[in-house]
Amino acid sequence: MPKVIQFIKSKLELHRGKKSISSNPYSYRSNLKRKEKRVLNWTLDSFHLSPRCSRTFGLSFRKESPAKKASKNFEMKVNSISKFDNSISFNSHARLIGASSAILLLSLLTLTVLPVVHNDDSADAATGTATQSSTTVSVSTATASVDLTATSTDGTFATSTGSGIASFDVTTTNYTGYTLTIEADDDDGTLTNGSGGTFTSISSVMDEKTFDDSTYNGKWGYKPSKMNGVENVGFWPSPTTTATTLDTTKVANTTANTYTIALGARASASQAAGTYSKTVTITATSNPANYSITYADNTGKAATNLPDATTSTTSGTSIALSNVTPSKTGFVFGGWCSTAPTVAADYTTTCSGTTYQAGGTYGIDQTTENITTLYATWTIPKYTITIKTSTGISSVSLNGTSCSNSTTGCTVNNLTYGQSYTLTATASTGYTFSSWYVDGLGNVASSTADSTNFTVGQGAATITANAVTSLLPYTTVMQNFTNSMCQTYAQNGIALTDSRDNHVYNVRWINGNCWMTDNLTYGSSMFVSGIINPDTTSFTVSKNDSNVAADRTFTAYDLVSHGTNTTGSNECYYDISGQTDTGLGYSTPCIHTSDDGRSVWYNYAAATAGTITGTSNTTAATEDICPKGWSLPTLAQIQTIGDNTSTYIEPFNALCGGNFAGGTNNYADRIGYWWTSTAQNGQFRYNLRLQVRIEMASAVDARGLGAYVRCVRNS
Repeated sequence: MPKVIQFIKSKLELHRGKKSISSNPYSYRSNLKRKEKRVLNWTLDSFHLSPRCSRTFGLSFRKESPAKKASKNFEMKVNSISKFDNSISFNSHARLIGASSAILLLSLLTLTVLPVVHNDDSADAATGTATQSSTTVSVSTATASVDLTATSTDGTFATSTGSGIASFDVTTTNYTGYTLTIEADDDDGTLTNGSGGTFTSISSVMDEKTFDDSTYNGKWGYKPSKMNGVENVGFWPSPTTTATTLDTTKVANTTANTYTIALGARASASQAAGTYSKTVTITATSNPANYSITYADNTGKAATNLPDATTSTTSGTSIALSNVTPSKTGFVFGGWCSTAPTVAADYTTTCSGTTYQAGGTYGIDQTTENITTLYATWTIPKYTITIKTSTGISSVSLNGTSCSNSTTGCTVNNLTYGQSYTLTATASTGYTFSSWYVDGLGNVASSTADSTNFTVGQGAATITANAVTSLLPYTTVMQNFTNSMCQTYAQNGIALTDSRDNHVYNVRWINGNCWMTDNLTYGSSMFVSGIINPDTTSFTVSKNDSNVAADRTFTAYDLVSHGTNTTGSNECYYDISGQTDTGLGYSTPCIHTSDDGRSVWYNYAAATAGTITGTSNTTAATEDICPKGWSLPTLAQIQTIGDNTSTYIEPFNALCGGNFAGGTNNYADRIGYWWTSTAQNGQFRYNLRLQVRIEMASAVDARGLGAYVRCVRNS
């Protein structure tokens, strides 16, 4: 907001003149004739400042009078300099060199400071453009003076009249107008002459008749044409350091409003002659501008977290927009547009106006109202995906970009969120592709197919293609694959077939053990008809191909349909809150297969082929539904995968899937559970637990829970 600041220097000059016919030795009169000598016009010729060398301003004036023209100089010593928003304030003391008039002089020294205009945008006087109003104070009369010739022992009162009254104009384009104030550099209101003589301020407002009383000898006051916006006729006490409002306007005025300042004083005959002075300041300040900012999303696909509208005022030419950033699933916020953007079919937007970021600077036009709506803009995010090869993979490609670098991988840029791209791996001679591993966001359609699709998630990812050594068909059967073969051929993984149902599993040597790196799905073919789980099925495991001492046949129930505590269907019920067996959840084998057929949850009775049952059983499991030669891992074995560490999460290919309790799948999006053979007490067994793909650790859970199974090869 611009400020133009006026400095008023008032001087009381009382000079001892020739004696009059009066016998009073303290009776004075001016030797200057009013019309010829008293009224002088001074025109500013030049102005110079050398701030590095001194703090003195030099001003050259030209004196104009009816008789002749001559030059006079003013000398001004700067006491202090202050920087305002768009102006500079000078606190100064000025004296007229060679002056010799017996008058009370109010001289207005005007330093005109041009407003500094800052534009955030190129357009002028438009919403969102920082536009400054122009408040201009111009001096039309340079001197306010009072003849003060003491002709009476009771003293004499005099006031500025005619051309002795200072006059100045104020104009503004600010639509809310301006406020005019006056203040002094101290609060005592005293005029001094430097030699001990003083004039003190009147203490209250009074008219001229009241002022003209000997009671007020040695007093002075000023008479502005307006005070607090009201026409003024009285004399006011000296201004103080607290600014007093002379006038307030509410609308722009391109035609000048004229204000005047007159001076009044009363001197006794005995009052010391001399020059009495005091500095006061008049300031014209543009009033605050109103603004209203509303935030909207007009794409037709609702955004969340839109900022609230803001309605307020400001004295500046800019404000900070809300730092709240709206959000929309699958999109990136691009900023606020000053005009309604064009919305494409995919809900992305194009802004033809000015774009502002959340929390950014927004320009305020001080010459008009600022009522606007800002519109959210959106883009579909693009991400960079890294593709890598492991041992046995000669090349991998994504969306046509190929990579054969097995160390750092290759980047594929500008892939669109939610879009699917072709992902292909080529195995080297003697190797077979085994699996994809995704570290980050996004999904592959098939983790075991060498050519599949990758769907970009809402973030970056690294995709690694894994391979296994090619073996003879006989040796690729899980039941025939030995622990030593795993250590030799499965350092980077190998694909093996379970002879019981011909399901293919990835297997890998990890930190001293041979692990399945896929979840066991044995029994899923019996439990899945299409994608619907039947309530029960007859389940058989044979000692010839499974980890049991003798053939076992039992009825298995579905964890979902038999997992609620209702009469006649509570065979799989387990109360997760009370951790009690109110049904048969500890004793009855229960299984549930996911709709896509990729994962199976087993309660502990099912995982151990019905060998560990009852509510209290502290026996370690030695039989289970793993392939022959494989078994549930022990607590010591799962601790080689993770015990408060994430070292082996990638080779283990850990996946979240939660658990089943009370017929409900819990924590599916952030925790994974795998059974072990080690008992913690009668009802609890240790398991391997994955916490949000960050930490693997051993934990314990009740046997009634449904969890995953990963088998480990026996030594």
